[in-house]
Amino acid sequence: MWYKKQFFAESNVLQHIHVYASLAKGNLDEEIDMEASQPKSLGHKPITSASVFLGLCNLRATEGTLRWQGAQLGFLLNLPAMGAALFKLAGSPTAKELIFMAVGSAICSAINWFLYEVIRRDGKYINLWNNLLVKLEQVNGIEGNVSVFSSDEHERLRSSRGRLQERLQALVIGCIVAWGGVTFFSVGMIFGVK
Repeated sequence: MWYKKQFFAESNVLQHIHVYASLAKGNLDEEIDMEASQPKSLGHKPITSASVFLGLCNLRATEGTLRWQGAQLGFLLNLPAMGAALFKLAGSPTAKELIFMAVGSAICSAINWFLYEVIRRDGKYINLWNNLLVKLEQVNGIEGNVSVFSSDEHERLRSSRGRLQERLQALVIGCIVAWGGVTFFSVGMIFGVK
């Protein structure tokens, strides 16, 4: 509770509350010192390294979660849609169905390009958060002389993360190429349909 007392003492919030309460009650006869009711400057207080460390860890975890969720959603949507498109192309689709398939697969390619950009961006931010965590850990250390983000083991795992990122991006590029193939095949069949 000391932090509440400190906040109220430093910012004169209680004086402001008293002034506004007096005005609201209609106590205009009461003499109010407006200079004394102005908040005092809090001054510059740096953010503690523990707060920054926790915030960076949370950002890093969130970026990783979002990347995996995006990749899973992309593949969850791509596989059934690709199966349905190939099943329909294997039969004898009408010209209207082929036009629908060509437009739909072009839209799927665009959605996959967006997914590719999201995965690529997440990789950049995860690397940024990792680098900031390493710097913060090296400057301030962790109690008990423990190294987490600046350890050799974590550095080895970080280097494998780049390969994982590249594999996810390659899979999405593969989906873009596959949808592009469906688009071109559908367009080719449209002009071949009588």
